[in-house]
Formats: sequence, C-alpha cells, structure tokens
Amino acid sequence: MSLFKTFKLSERFNLEFRSEFFNLLNHTKFPLSQSGPQESNNSIVLGSDQFGFLTAARAARQIQFALKLSF
Repeated sequence: MSLFKTFKLSERFNLEFRSEFFNLLNHTKFPLSQSGPQESNNSIVLGSDQFGFLTAARAARQIQFALKLSF
C-alpha cells in the first residue's frame, strides 16, 4: 500500500511526500518448505529436531518514506 501527497511550493516547484507499506497487516508469511534448513544449504537428517518444522519467516512489516522535489 502506498500513500502520497503533492504540495505545490511555487509555480515552478512541487514537493511530493510518499509513504509505502509492505506487509501492512503484519501477517506471518512462511517461505515454501525446503528439503533442508531455511537458513543454509545443509540437509536435515530424518531424526533431527528441526525435521518437519518451519524454521524461518519472511520479513515483517516494513515502512519507507520519501520526499521528491520536482522543478
């Protein structure tokens, strides 16, 4: 989701304020299952404590702001 507002500073200058939201509702997003651990390329042995469990998640909510001056 993104929101932006343009302010007219003068006849020649415009200032745009922008905010962008990624994963706005902050839902957990698990990556697709892999045959090994999520963090490395090592394989998991069937008797391992991590076998069958998701051990990673994608990034949480991220927000970024920007200002753009047009002339």
